[in-house]
Parts: sequence; structure tokens; C-alpha cells
Amino acid sequence: VGIKTKVFFSFGHIGETIEDVEKTFEFIDKHEE
Repeated sequence: VGIKTKVFFSFGHIGETIEDVEKTFEFIDKHEE
């Protein structure tokens, strides 16, 4: 658990599709240091 879970619960309920969530995760992965 961590930022991905927070992002999922922050934005998932807005109505994003799972594809949008996965794109968000990819963005986070690319920008995490």
C-alpha cells in the first residue's frame, strides 16, 4: 500500500476507468525517485 492506493481512492470514485488508473500508476512509476 502507499501512494497508488491513495491515488486510487482519491480518483477512482470520480469515475475513472481502470485504464485511467493504470496510466496514472505508470506516470507515478516513471516519476518516483
